Parts: sequence; C-alpha cells; structure tokens
Amino acid sequence: MALQKVITVTGRKIVLSDFGKTETGDEAISQDCYIKVMSVHVNKRETTAYVSFNGDGRQFGKEYKFETVLGDANAIAQTYNHLKTLPEFSDAKDC
Repeated sequence: MALQKVITVTGRKIVLSDFGKTETGDEAISQDCYIKVMSVHVNKRETTAYVSFNGDGRQFGKEYKFETVLGDANAIAQTYNHLKTLPEFSDAKDC
C-alpha cells in the first residue's frame, strides 16, 4: 500500500531520512513521488505516523499526527485513509 503524487517542496526545512541529516533552503521534487507509511505509533488518543516521500532520487520524511479511531485494527490503513483526507494529498493515487 502506498500513494503516488507530484510533490513540490520549496523554502522549508527538509529532513532527509538517511542518517537523520537535515538541510534548509529551496528543494523541489517535480516528478511523481512514492509516498509510504514507514512507521505508526498508536495510543488511545493520538496516532503518530512517519511518512517517507521518494522522488528525484531523494528521500524525505514527514511526521503526521491525528486522532486515533478506536476499533480500527489496521493502523497503517487508517493512516493512509487519513492522509487522503488532507489537502496536500487531494490528488494522490493509490499504488
């Protein structure tokens, strides 16, 4: 399970997954990105998910937090469903 979308990142701090390295400045990903949930931490109130973005030969990561839906046994599927409700993923495709 993953998502695919054209992503452009500019003028913000970017965290590279490799070795926890960080960079600042303008970066742009202008090709399709493969978006994958890498890890999920769930408690009664909040779900925290680490999502990787792979495109243009670079890998970036971002953390998302949202309210936990109790009774949903699959935290990863719940995370993908939540991501698809966010404006930044409005045109993302399942892949």
